[in-house]
Amino acid sequence: MAAVRGLRHRFTGNLIVWGSLSLSDALLRAGEVDVLRLRVLPLLLGRGRSFAPSDLGLRRLSLVTAQSFAGGLVVLECNVAP
Repeated sequence: MAAVRGLRHRFTGNLIVWGSLSLSDALLRAGEVDVLRLRVLPLLLGRGRSFAPSDLGLRRLSLVTAQSFAGGLVVLECNVAP
């Protein structure tokens, strides 16, 4: 996670992870996630992997914004407690 900390010092703005659950797991475990932007679709699959790793433990989220769109899509932005 030293590489992530180095990127945070070299660049201003947000670092965004798209579509990598293994990288997201590592960042969550290391406490390197400040904000989660979750897109919730009105669809139940009934199977699949949880978003967060099973060994993460309790992490409190604080809702910052919620936007809903036509078709039922909801985008949630949450701060992640350290």
